[in-house]
Parts: sequence; C-alpha cells; structure tokens
Amino acid sequence: MDDEVLMLSERGHSQEDVVNSSRLIKSYGFELGLQMMIGLPGDNEEKDMETARKIIKLNPDFVRIYPTLVIKKTSLEEMFIKGEYIPLELEDAVSISKKLYKEFIRSRIDVIRLGLQVTEQINSGKDVVAGPFHPAFRELVESSLLNDMIKYVINKEFKDSSNIEISISPKDISKLYADKKRYFNEIIKEFNTKNIKIRQVKEINSYTLAFYDNNYFRKMSLYDYVKLEK
Repeated sequence: MDDEVLMLSERGHSQEDVVNSSRLIKSYGFELGLQMMIGLPGDNEEKDMETARKIIKLNPDFVRIYPTLVIKKTSLEEMFIKGEYIPLELEDAVSISKKLYKEFIRSRIDVIRLGLQVTEQINSGKDVVAGPFHPAFRELVESSLLNDMIKYVINKEFKDSSNIEISISPKDISKLYADKKRYFNEIIKEFNTKNIKIRQVKEINSYTLAFYDNNYFRKMSLYDYVKLEK
C-alpha cells in the first residue's frame, strides 16, 4: 500500500482504492482477505512493514504474503532484462516475510499463504525467470521463526543448562528441520557446548514448543514468542 510502488509496478490501483474497497467489503459483512507482494519495483523493507501496519488497521480476516517473482512474457521480465529491476534474494525474502508474519500473528490475523502455489508453470525452470522462488517457501519462513524462538528461550531461560530437551508436535517437525535443517543447524552451531535433544510429542499443540532441563520447564507458543520478542 505504497502509491509509488503501485505505480512503478503498474498495479492499476492506489492505496486509497484498497482502503475504500476494504471498507465496502466489510460493510456488507463479507470476509476480507488482503494480499501483500514484497520486492516489487521501488519497494523496500521499511515500505513493507508500513504496508503491514496499514493492512492491520483495515482488520482483514486473513492475508496472503507473496515474494515477487519475475514471470515470462511480463513487463517485469522486460525490466529485469534491461537491468531496471533486481528481485529479492531468497534469504532476504524469507527475512522480510518472517517480520511481516510476526506482525500479523501479534494482531491475530491469519496468514493463509506464504509464497506462490507451485503449479506446472509456476516453477523454477518453467515460467519463473528470476526471484526468490522456493517450492516450500512457507516452511522456510516458519522454520526460521521456530528456530528464532528456540534461540530466544535458550538465551533467556536456559543459558546455564548443559542438556536441553525440546518437545514439538509431529506436525511441526518438518518446519523445524526445513531445507535439510538449514536453520536448525545454526542453533547446533551457536550452542555447540549444549546437548540439545528434539522429541516429537503428539500432545503438544502445533506451533508450540516445550523446553526441559533437569530443573526447569518452559512451554511457549509462537504467539507468546512474538509478543515477548517485540
């Protein structure tokens, strides 16, 4: 919801149009869903965060977050070929999306999609020319966030513990270990003097972790974490 970004991206509407349309939809009692595209021409992280704050004020029922991809036979592809547009790197897209995701979690707004849905054409080597494409983009974002939560709890409450057991729902284990343990391995490296054991427990709620050592227990949900971490 930045007029300069919308104009440069040829979106065909203004932020005022979004506000007016959203209010009209809500006034008729319909569910309101809004979507964000990060990494558009003229965009930056500061503008993305401001857009998230504007979206939150509109009180949508759900949101979608999409990193911008360069697709074949589009004006964006022409800009990319001319060197007028540089897409986000994957790690930057994950980092920005994670910050936006946290803002929406704090506001209790459901993020129903992170990243474009993979199709026969929307895939690397097909119609995607460039940009932060990953077939499991949401898992990357959630993996980074879950592992941030582990770092936070260990540093705050288990700094002197040698042995730490972390219980997680089996539904979330693929998130924790996403992309060949890309983010989890950072934890092992950072806390290399500690013995960290992961245990799958079906009684644990999704997006919740339970931490144990010999003397202390701490359970934390993702919502609890983003509220504390702000």
